[in-house]
Amino acid sequence: MNSPPSYDRWRFVALDEIPDRLKSKSRERFLALTLDDGYLDNMRYGAPVFEEFEAPFALFPYTNALDRVAIEFWMLLQSLLLVVDSLRVEHPSHGVLEFRTETMEAKRAAIEALLRLGGPVDDTYRAVLAAAEAAGEPMRRILDREFLSWEHLRTLVAHPRVTIGVHTVSHADLATLSDEGCYREISEAKTKLELELGTRIRHIAYPLGSTANCREREFRYARELGFITGLTTTRGNVFPHHAESLWSLPRHLISGLKHSADVKYLRMSLNGVWDTPLNNRAVGKLRG
Repeated sequence: MNSPPSYDRWRFVALDEIPDRLKSKSRERFLALTLDDGYLDNMRYGAPVFEEFEAPFALFPYTNALDRVAIEFWMLLQSLLLVVDSLRVEHPSHGVLEFRTETMEAKRAAIEALLRLGGPVDDTYRAVLAAAEAAGEPMRRILDREFLSWEHLRTLVAHPRVTIGVHTVSHADLATLSDEGCYREISEAKTKLELELGTRIRHIAYPLGSTANCREREFRYARELGFITGLTTTRGNVFPHHAESLWSLPRHLISGLKHSADVKYLRMSLNGVWDTPLNNRAVGKLRG
């Protein structure tokens, strides 16, 4: 097989290559592309671009979405409010809440308001699910429209440039779970993916992924369960010394936030702005 092409002195590589590359202490700069959560646009829009540039990429869906049994609350809000111009939520603690959501600014404001509501999160989640149903957007319809299915994954996993990894069962904040609950979230997702796809699953991306959401316990479980890498959302490049901490690797985030989606910001990140504390002033200016 030919080596993946390089662009701007960076070589696109698959996640499977990372442990050996780090251990070899090669000076060649490489980049692995990873996409969390399992949105359908990864396949619809992302895959053709990666194919054009012959770039391997890894997908990390959570199995509750694949099974169409549940959706993470903030993902529900985003997917729902993108397609409705108004929403009426009957909340058990806060009464009737009405939102006009014709503009993107109004949609963002509604999401923030619902996420900030006091009281049990489950109450708000159930109230929003009921509101979505009343608006003609039941959970199953949202999942079918916005998220990858098992059929999609089986198509993708057959492609030589695609890697599928674990993102747990429910996209839970692992640090908030008991030892048993945390282990089950990871192990059950791995087992199900392997059974459904007929391939070994070797990588995990921890949901949320910050130092507050995944720590030594999660990294230990990933190692014990046979993963060869574990990906956090701590920002930074990987270096040879990360060969000793393969289950807590840093990544760079690309998101819809203005500074994060900026090509200049990404270039600065890849060139080490997050790896040298003195350079963090430049990040602050970009985010300003």
